Amino acid sequence: MYEAEIAHFADRFRVLSYDYPGRGQSTREQKYADERAFDQWNHWSDLACHLLLALKVASAYVMGVGGGARAALFFAGHHAPMHNLITKGVLADSFLADLDMRTFHRSLDVREHFYVRNHRALQLQHGDDWRQVVDDDTAYLRAIASRGGYALPEFVLNSVRCPVLLTGH
Repeated sequence: MYEAEIAHFADRFRVLSYDYPGRGQSTREQKYADERAFDQWNHWSDLACHLLLALKVASAYVMGVGGGARAALFFAGHHAPMHNLITKGVLADSFLADLDMRTFHRSLDVREHFYVRNHRALQLQHGDDWRQVVDDDTAYLRAIASRGGYALPEFVLNSVRCPVLLTGH
């Protein structure tokens, strides 16, 4: 995913793209299930932070789509400052910061239509077990919705100290 964009920006920047655990072409092994269950996007942000630290990357622009947008904001507002990483900017695409129970469930109801229309792309992105990956993700998100929804914590949003571009569809 994003091959053309990566190729374009790689001429001028070091570009990193990776799959979250259990997504894309990554292993389906789930480590740290307790952290994921507590707050998946905070957990994903922490993983991104440790990846950059391991690669000795001191600063970065970050981008996320959907749940990845929440992780990008967590990165900029929480994990990067804790580890002295500089976030130069954030692109957060196609997400709602606050998802009440009803809105969250309704957004998950329309996912099935997306899967039917985009099954080939999802198979390329996630592999032959794509359906299990997206069904597991939907079940996880339904559990969050049933607990009352999700809101990005104020401390995260108030701690972001770089330019942020919010986009949507």
